[in-house]
Amino acid sequence: MLTRSLARRAAAAVTGGALVATGLLAAGPAPQAHAATESTTADAAATWLTGRLNDQHLLSYQNFGTVSVDVGLSVDLLLGLVATGDDTTADQIAAAVAVKTGEPTGYGRPYSYSDTFNCATFAVEPEAHTYAGDSSNAIAKALAGLTATGLDDTNPAVADLTARLGQVTIDGGADAGRITDSPTRDGAPIPACDYANVFGQAFAVRALDAVGSDEEDAALGYLLSQQNADGSWNEGLRPVGGAQPAANPSTDGTATALVQLQQIDPSAGLAADTQAAIDKGIEWLELTQAADGSFGGTGQFGSNANETGLAGWALGLAGEDDAAASAAGWLAAHQVVRLAGCTTSLDAESGAVAYTDASLAEARTDGITPAVAGEWIRASAQALPALAYLPAGAPALTGPVGYVKAGTAVSVKVAGLPKGAQSCVSGAGPARRLTGSGAVSLSLPAGTRNHTVTLRTLDGTTTTTVKALGAAKLKVKVPARVKAKKNVTVVVTGLAPRERATVTVGAKKVTGTASASGKLTVKVKTTKRGKTKVKAVGQFADRKGKATVRVV
Repeated sequence: MLTRSLARRAAAAVTGGALVATGLLAAGPAPQAHAATESTTADAAATWLTGRLNDQHLLSYQNFGTVSVDVGLSVDLLLGLVATGDDTTADQIAAAVAVKTGEPTGYGRPYSYSDTFNCATFAVEPEAHTYAGDSSNAIAKALAGLTATGLDDTNPAVADLTARLGQVTIDGGADAGRITDSPTRDGAPIPACDYANVFGQAFAVRALDAVGSDEEDAALGYLLSQQNADGSWNEGLRPVGGAQPAANPSTDGTATALVQLQQIDPSAGLAADTQAAIDKGIEWLELTQAADGSFGGTGQFGSNANETGLAGWALGLAGEDDAAASAAGWLAAHQVVRLAGCTTSLDAESGAVAYTDASLAEARTDGITPAVAGEWIRASAQALPALAYLPAGAPALTGPVGYVKAGTAVSVKVAGLPKGAQSCVSGAGPARRLTGSGAVSLSLPAGTRNHTVTLRTLDGTTTTTVKALGAAKLKVKVPARVKAKKNVTVVVTGLAPRERATVTVGAKKVTGTASASGKLTVKVKTTKRGKTKVKAVGQFADRKGKATVRVV
């Protein structure tokens, strides 16, 4: 029996809520898809997520005050791990999901509950009614997940889910190929409570393709028929026996459909139509992507990791490298990254991806508390495949050429990092974090010292040296007397190796460069007789010394 809260969450999965609705992702890449490359940002997210698996290899988190085991979200993680190459953990999750789908009231099983909440009108009625139906979205998702790990119909769970997916797929008429929950209210059909949506339909196409079902063409044809003229998809499907709804584009729905379509091998009769739908959908995504790479900025949720993750994955599979990299960059900038030298209170959560700007800001203050852990797990799971499209960087760190004055601020330049990649610059004054390439200002302490400045990223470290010169009293050695209009030899010691210095004898100045041992010897022609001041100033005014010579 479903509780009221479960029923309402199911309704939310149909009617909206970017973070909730996309509990439906896609399976491993088909030959025509562009696979992601190895990525340390994706690896970090995968490590954090797998650390949240319970002893059954399923994700769990606090939900309305109790611990909830989320099988659907575990499938999301499974699919992300398959996409990024962690087959071992994906197989463990698949085994756990298979067990859950076999339980009498387990994942993907028919539901039945009594409630005063009317799922068709969203009104609370005086008396309770019994609602029942199939869980078509979950059936399709579970089967797509299990087959993504290589399981086939020799596996009892795959065989059972294949049969049940066939049962919830309409066989004929205008709705042929559509999945449906066949919902009832007190035994009578109530189509408005059908929770089947584009996510489940896309999963059904993927799953039917994987098991070689004769129903694949019908399911694929139906999914293609739901594409809007602009290339997008709605979240909802055309009601069974009803009219096609007006376009209400969903980034989640569109991206999920596109990810799925790029991972199947359609029949010859539908191959051209499938590719045309992919091309048109990818074009729509590119037109709706924000300048910062994110998606969702125009919706009720704002830019978020869920929509950006799904869209970035779809773009990456399509070979749209720049757009996919831009989406991955936004995600990487919202990832918790532990970097030596730049410790934060969130270091223990390294790899987690924040849902929104606000989520990240809140966590920096309060941490990832049990109350919000579910949001972080879901956002991270749906960002995981897209993070793999962050381009590999070639980190470079350059500092000022030559000596700089100690106790001042200097700028070092970080180059070669992709957009969104986080780094830590440390080794001279307080450490600084940086996102992407750019310049970092470092406050040097007082004193002469060669500072080794280190740039740390998830990929490793690189260094440069900043040579700082502090105040110094130079030793100036001259003969006691020298004849007028003759050269006086001035020896300055205490300089830094190759430091530039200026020697003044009376009104005459000579500039030179110290030796490797910090010694400068110059000859200056004298003029007037009498006691003459000799001054030496190093590269900075607080590095100086003096002496006197008598000109006779």
